[in-house]
Amino acid sequence: MDVRGRIAIADDDQIVRDFLRVSLEKLGYEVVVNASSAAALISGCSSQHPDLVITDIEMPGPDGLTALEESGISSETPVIILSSHHDEQLVERVAESSALAYLVKPIDFEDLRATIPLAIKRFEEIQSYRSDVASLRQDLANRKIVEKAKGVIMTKLSMNESVAFRHLQKLARDNRKQLVDIANSILLAEEALTVK
Repeated sequence: MDVRGRIAIADDDQIVRDFLRVSLEKLGYEVVVNASSAAALISGCSSQHPDLVITDIEMPGPDGLTALEESGISSETPVIILSSHHDEQLVERVAESSALAYLVKPIDFEDLRATIPLAIKRFEEIQSYRSDVASLRQDLANRKIVEKAKGVIMTKLSMNESVAFRHLQKLARDNRKQLVDIANSILLAEEALTVK
């Protein structure tokens, strides 16, 4: 049987961990971390790099959610939170966190089966959005650099905007460089030649 994914589990209750391990293995997942504390979960995740973390929120010491967020693991790995309670304050805390799902104990096998692929899919979507946002930010930063360089060309060579932009494009083509790299070079040269 092919393994569908590698999962880290954490709960201070051995019975819950046993149920999770058996259920996950039945669903085709491999349990790579089986922790009874947040510290053991963090240590295991750091060495095993699971595809998903399922953790109790209420454990001795730092709770699972706090530990995952402080360690940065929850930004790299989808997280499902478990709890024996579903009071409004706890649900709100989980909703404001990076956790992607919340299951109330006792955990139902079918709920677990449905929640795992959903959490993984949502995490992949979030990662894709983050990547898109980072790309857009970089594009905007590059555009600002090109605009500044175009302004330098307009001033130094007495060109209008469109002619200055074409000049910048020609420099990039002639030097086989990206437009932003040529723009950066122009800005650096202009800064070096500016008397302070």
